[in-house]
Amino acid sequence: MKRFFRYIVGLVAMFSIAACQDLLDQEPIGQVGLDEFFETEEDALLAVNAAYQPMQFEQTKGAWHMWWFFGDIPSDDATKGGENEGDQLGVYQFETFQADGTNFNVVGLWSALYQGIYRANNVLDNVPAIDMDEGMKNRILGEARMLRAFYYWRLVRVFGGVPLVDHVLEPSEFKMARASAEQIYGLIETDLQFAVDNLPLKSAYAAEDEGRATKGAAQALLAKAYLYQNKWTEAKSMMEALFATNEYSLDPDFQHIFSKEGEHGVESIFEISHVPSPDGWGNANQGTTTPIFCGPRSEGGWGFNQAEQGLIDAFESGDPRKRYTITDQYEQPFGTGFYNKKYTYTWESGYSLPDIADAASNGEVNYRVIRLADMYLHYAEACYHTSDEAKAQEYVNKVRARVGLSDIASTGTALLNDIYHERRVELALEGERFFDIVRQGRGEALLGSKGFKSGVHELFPIPNTQIAITGGLIIQNPGYN
Repeated sequence: MKRFFRYIVGLVAMFSIAACQDLLDQEPIGQVGLDEFFETEEDALLAVNAAYQPMQFEQTKGAWHMWWFFGDIPSDDATKGGENEGDQLGVYQFETFQADGTNFNVVGLWSALYQGIYRANNVLDNVPAIDMDEGMKNRILGEARMLRAFYYWRLVRVFGGVPLVDHVLEPSEFKMARASAEQIYGLIETDLQFAVDNLPLKSAYAAEDEGRATKGAAQALLAKAYLYQNKWTEAKSMMEALFATNEYSLDPDFQHIFSKEGEHGVESIFEISHVPSPDGWGNANQGTTTPIFCGPRSEGGWGFNQAEQGLIDAFESGDPRKRYTITDQYEQPFGTGFYNKKYTYTWESGYSLPDIADAASNGEVNYRVIRLADMYLHYAEACYHTSDEAKAQEYVNKVRARVGLSDIASTGTALLNDIYHERRVELALEGERFFDIVRQGRGEALLGSKGFKSGVHELFPIPNTQIAITGGLIIQNPGYN
């Protein structure tokens, strides 16, 4: 397990971070010139392996940018927590919708994602000319396009339209305006369709390749891209193709999904592996700090991402997901005292605090990005919007049956609300809630009391540094400064 991501640790020196333009974080390869490097199949594998690494980054340019900062904290599921308001002030600004273009956390996320795009583009620009096995070449190109799509998928949801970079830029191209969100989605769709056509199934990979992009992961991400654009028919069709691969099934034990033993399990479609790194803090770190961030302060954690009472109350009586998602209440100087059990060190999970230097940053807890229950509930939503309520009920009830809850039989608007509810409790504190609320058009209704304003807070602010570097070619999102 995690052999592939452990291998990446040894590749960092080949792709050292030496950005020459902050906008797109161009990274010249440190030890070998590009004209000398891309010559063999092994070179191609090294390059695509390096393109995975920015997924693991949690701190870039000195700023934290965990995905749950963006997907949980601004939502009605979580409060920032920590020691006080000023502890990670930028994240508190997310919670209260007071962030602007100076926020360090958006700077870190932007930088990390464009580092990933640069590395993927390096593969896509240089691997086609290598004389190597064509099947392996297409697989590597499929991985790179899946990764580029993933990085853009995160960018477009957070910022909307961003600079569209589909090749390694020449210095004359560094100052680039934003493309529209529609154009970014167009690139995502094209990249993912190529990945669907060229990547192996999960079961076709050898054990040492566990964690690589797969056909199923590309199908799932493409279905999500369609769904976020309200392309319900296309989303439904892609998910049906995903289900037809028979590669995935609901884990009968919900708790098992988030355990060490459950990594890359039967329900896992795509997850980011974390492995301890001797390099400690910063971009070279493949480990995760999330379990320490999210742990109770009285237990050695930092006390962030605490569950709101509204989420606690959302679970039905007898729903076991509540106790597997949220801890018992702890004494807490700031926040609710209820913590995210999915991503903290608990005796049930099988994960333990690493007994090595820089232990806080060296957690090995994988981040579950896409799992089958998520796709079942997306499918139910797509079925509802294509007038197939019976199928929508069926797929919501598959998720409920796994945890022993009775079937729903609602119709019309009540059915749609039941789907929304099921997504909330099933995927609680997994970084989905805020983006679900936004795409459902419910931001001001559910988050207005926290400061959310329609027409502004659907997106986060563009880093002011990027606006300055481009001489104003990049325009700030409406309502920010």
